[in-house]
Amino acid sequence: MPSSLTDPSPNATLSEWQAAYTRLRAACVALEERTEKRLVLLKQQIAQRKEAEEALQRESDTLRLLQEVAVAANQAQSVEELLQFALDKICDYMHWPAGQVYIRAQTNEGELVSAGLWHCADDRYNFLQDAATAAQTEQADWLSLAQNQDRPGWLDLTENPLFARTDAETAVNGRFIIPVLAGDEVVALLEFFASETADLDDNLTQVMEHIALQLGRVIRRTQAEEALQESRRWLRHLAGWVVEAQEEERQRVSRELHDEAGQALTALKISLELIQASLPEELTAVSDSLNDAINLTDETMESIRRLAHNLRPPVLDRFGLDASLAGLCRDFSERIQRPISYQGADLPPLPNPLATTLYRFVQEGLTNAAKHANATEIAVNLRCKDGQLWLQVADDGQGFRIRRQRSQIPHGHGMGLMGMEERLMLLGGELIIDSKPGEGTQLTAVVPIPEKNHR
Repeated sequence: MPSSLTDPSPNATLSEWQAAYTRLRAACVALEERTEKRLVLLKQQIAQRKEAEEALQRESDTLRLLQEVAVAANQAQSVEELLQFALDKICDYMHWPAGQVYIRAQTNEGELVSAGLWHCADDRYNFLQDAATAAQTEQADWLSLAQNQDRPGWLDLTENPLFARTDAETAVNGRFIIPVLAGDEVVALLEFFASETADLDDNLTQVMEHIALQLGRVIRRTQAEEALQESRRWLRHLAGWVVEAQEEERQRVSRELHDEAGQALTALKISLELIQASLPEELTAVSDSLNDAINLTDETMESIRRLAHNLRPPVLDRFGLDASLAGLCRDFSERIQRPISYQGADLPPLPNPLATTLYRFVQEGLTNAAKHANATEIAVNLRCKDGQLWLQVADDGQGFRIRRQRSQIPHGHGMGLMGMEERLMLLGGELIIDSKPGEGTQLTAVVPIPEKNHR
């Protein structure tokens, strides 16, 4: 059957053939219009898809940038390393040719100065670093202006001849500034050079602000850590000064006891002996009383000698900590009539405050073991390990239950160990207490050996 559009019957008239042609022509035009609309719609869909893919890629790149900066903020070994990392990543992300960092110097004025951190993606832009260095006077004005910014933004360079270039490909028209704040103070500035000063959209501005916030937190934390370290160094210095002052006073009292009181008692003993020798034989009772007085004088002299020795043992200055502890354990064992074993170590020369503190620690530990623990055996162990000195006083006494608080020292063990704990902390060390009822006690002092004293 012939088509109504293209194939009239063989007997069709001319007008019928013309009508068929007209209908065919209209169908072709309609098809072309529909095809054109489809092509336009397809192009729009392709463009939209491309925009969506580009937006997705930008979002992915943005998230990767934020993630990498966040990881670097936790892992960087220094503020400078972190700032350099952020500088490189932002330049790559924004396709900016160059950038540098200013950081607040630790001076009374606290001005911003070049940190020597530089990024340049193309050698053709090396002139920017030279231009920035040459513009010292103008830099001061610019820094004064820039550090008052609290948000990322552009500063115009088109009127600055130092940055002008005849080559259009390397022309630089603006600086993009990212202020890094710690609290309300600008502590660093990231400066980027760009050929176009197009405004960033809100999303990118927020990205830059977020990065600046992370950098500011790290800098603020680092500053706090440095202040804490400085405070600890000062406390250690102060602790050493206090120990020195205490030991000088102990030494003075020890010398006065030994010299003045000792000499007076010796003269008293001689006088008593002379009086006893001059008595008639029939005054036996008086002679016995004098003999008791002479014996009491001897005992008092021995007590004063021991007290003077404990106040400041001469052997600590002459032979060092190891020999002093060996002598202390030997003398203490004889006095309490209980065995005390000592295992020493070959030590480097130690600062006087450190050696004195450890000697006092053992004194206090032995006293507590003898007085409170009812121990039958006591052991003192000294050793060096990994730049630290470990000194332990252990006994097989009754032990005690450790308190779950800052000071583990139980009631009844006196203020000595509490003071020793604080003194060890000031010297950068710690006091470790391990004890259980019926299982004895181990007191361990752990202190770092100063670097210059490491073997």
